[in-house]
Amino acid sequence: MKIENEASFPHRRESHSEGIAGQVRNDDKNINKNMKKKSIITAIFLAVAIVFSSCADFLDTRSQSEFDASIIFSDPVLAEGALMGAYFVLGYNNSYRNRNMVHTFTNADTEIHREALSGIDETGRRAMAIFNISPNMGSDIVTSPSMFCFAYQAIERLNLVIDGIPRYGNLNNPAMQHILGEALALRAFFYFDLIKWYGDVPARFEPLTGTTILVPREDRDIIYIQILDDLVRAAELLPWPGQPPYNRVDRMNQAFARAFRARVALHAGGYSLRNDNGQAVIRRSTHPELERRAMYEIARHETSVLMANEGNGFMFSPNFEQIFRDNVAEVVSVGRESIFELPYSPGERGQWLAFFGARHLGPNDRFTATHIRGEAGPTAIMWYWFDNNDIRRDVSIVHHVYAAATPTTAQQIIQAASNTPSIRTAYFGKLRAEWGNRRVPSNDDGIKPIIMRYADVLLMFAEAENFLNGPTDAARNALRRVRARAFPTGDPLNIDALSQEQFFHAIMDERAFEFLGEQRRKYDLNRWGMLRERLVWAQNQTRRMRDEGAGITNGEWGAPTAPRDIDFRGYPRHIFWRNHTVDPGLIHVEIFGLRRGEFPRDENGQIIEISVANNGQPTFDEIALNTWAQTFDGGGWNRYVGTHSGDNPPNPLEWIDRRNTSDGHPLSEWFIVNGFFMPGPNDLTFASFAGGSAPQHRLTLEQRSLLPIWSVPLSTNRYLENFPWWD
Repeated sequence: MKIENEASFPHRRESHSEGIAGQVRNDDKNINKNMKKKSIITAIFLAVAIVFSSCADFLDTRSQSEFDASIIFSDPVLAEGALMGAYFVLGYNNSYRNRNMVHTFTNADTEIHREALSGIDETGRRAMAIFNISPNMGSDIVTSPSMFCFAYQAIERLNLVIDGIPRYGNLNNPAMQHILGEALALRAFFYFDLIKWYGDVPARFEPLTGTTILVPREDRDIIYIQILDDLVRAAELLPWPGQPPYNRVDRMNQAFARAFRARVALHAGGYSLRNDNGQAVIRRSTHPELERRAMYEIARHETSVLMANEGNGFMFSPNFEQIFRDNVAEVVSVGRESIFELPYSPGERGQWLAFFGARHLGPNDRFTATHIRGEAGPTAIMWYWFDNNDIRRDVSIVHHVYAAATPTTAQQIIQAASNTPSIRTAYFGKLRAEWGNRRVPSNDDGIKPIIMRYADVLLMFAEAENFLNGPTDAARNALRRVRARAFPTGDPLNIDALSQEQFFHAIMDERAFEFLGEQRRKYDLNRWGMLRERLVWAQNQTRRMRDEGAGITNGEWGAPTAPRDIDFRGYPRHIFWRNHTVDPGLIHVEIFGLRRGEFPRDENGQIIEISVANNGQPTFDEIALNTWAQTFDGGGWNRYVGTHSGDNPPNPLEWIDRRNTSDGHPLSEWFIVNGFFMPGPNDLTFASFAGGSAPQHRLTLEQRSLLPIWSVPLSTNRYLENFPWWD
């Protein structure tokens, strides 16, 4: 192997707060003698692997290194540099940084793309949100090279490490053990995501040779079996978090390897879209090594080991909000709930906050110098699905945005001439720029997405234990621990009274509440075989919220008629807001009417009724309501009246809007039918109120639940023929 001169590579800048991906920069002015030493390591790890510029380069096996592999993989410093080369792929443009990972986790019953309806007529990321997927996706999804290519670039680099260390290294050296274990875990991570996104993919577990350049897809079961075995070995080789250099949550460690193996097992034993002789089938694996019970046993075993070792560099945080405050503030120390986060560098790589943080309308305020888009958020029903006393709700969901301001000021607003608020415009509250310890300089905010935290371990254990043995005390206690944090004043759920089936449904719901906005839900629904069922459920709950009890302020929703219906009773249809100054540079907005029982009341304590006509026009006792707004809790309340509503503003409108006569109405049938997923051949359709035709895809939602593979090194095209989503 040959290596290029160090001068041909950019230098690496590191600090305690920086991650791995994105640390390579041309920044010579900041490099001192110690940094030059690190630059040599960077040059090596960048050169060890094959350098890709597209999938075509994937096929080029010419070496870039002038160091012999025996030198690199016999030296722990150089071997770690080679490992860093695989981590570095996470920060590439069009890779995890800003494409597949940030645009593949919606839609579900909990999360939805803010502009999902635009996906009907386009081929980009909004189309992907409603499963309008085809080989002709837009440029913001189909890239050259694509995420598929980048994943295999990282896998090839990892294959070199995994092959080279046992061949040339001293495996009695703990440092070499750790590097090998981390490489095995990281390779499993890439393969797991490839299967989630693409289904069956090529299996490459050895370095490329001239005879292995072109390979067909492999049955995902073969890949699952391999990575499950690899994660056993990884856990044996890796230390618990907290042992140097594994004292940061952006390095894979034994706790992650075990927790991730449990996650992989649950998916391997679950449902997925399969190609059975050219026919799309939703089923579980038929491979004897991936039998469902065996996969649940793996999940229970790994999570049990982790629970027995709580305190070995991870813990269950007593404060739910602090988990995400630490995340946005870029706390990377171990010993907290977060077990592993993607290693982005502050302000240099990663656009997680920029895409999905609480929205900032202007590019220039106290907390950010760039737009924070809030492209996806919770579904309209999600706020009401949470129990009114669940403290996770106010952490996970916000209804305000940040107005354009100045570099030293910021203002939360719910309503402004330039803003179009509605019940559909809620945002993920776990990602708030105001929680950061620095001003966000660009779209590359560098916030590290949390991939694994300890609450997931507890809930995976509870699910596995319940499947294997029913709702035992161990299963109940794991679920009870998560809910005790959510309900510090008392859990309304009688966990001890749940049957095995009811306990499973409780786990399903708990994962929805606990991990809102954390990239879990759609993939959980897939493995449970419930993606369609739950999307249709969300559509029906949205209709119930719109239609039942419409017309007066307290709704008078009926009692839920199905066991898992949302109970909307007692929630207002109207909201009120006011501003208050936190400090000279920050104005907060306070909202009244979002919580159950929050109604304006007259001097006798009676609810001030607001009747609403079919056109959305309200009728109410104006004197009584104005008196309440001026006197309640210090006064200063404004009534939400809506903007850009489809009628001439400023017509006073309901927050939970009953109107259904225009495409533009927030909860219109047009939105409900088409905004969650594009209808398939046998799905309910609804034409535009404006007279347009109803969109309909010739394939079912399930057949569109995977991305097509746009650029794959295949030995023959026959692997794509008659594959149902390849249209």
